[in-house]
Amino acid sequence: MAKLQLTLAAGGYDMVAFEKAKKWAYRRIENPRMVPLAFVRSTVEEQQALMGKDPWEFGLTPRNRKALETAQRYTHQQGMTSRLRPLEELFVDTDQGGIRDSHSSGV
Repeated sequence: MAKLQLTLAAGGYDMVAFEKAKKWAYRRIENPRMVPLAFVRSTVEEQQALMGKDPWEFGLTPRNRKALETAQRYTHQQGMTSRLRPLEELFVDTDQGGIRDSHSSGV
């Protein structure tokens, strides 16, 4: 059985730029003249009530952590992974501007 590798490589992606672009898009959609939909405001409010202010969070936020831990638990229960690991072992910390020391040393 093939091993699952859940590691997200930094790959030169600038997470700060992604976050800025996302915030810009959110501000833009709040302006009803920028979106050609008659009921965009009520749709945005409904989405925020269901999913919070930011349904597309980056990083290991509490909501993302819960979803990833659930997915990891299910794959482990189905025999697709040999053990559960801390999420910090599976993902590169891009919030600090680069790869953590444990990843760069090959550990």
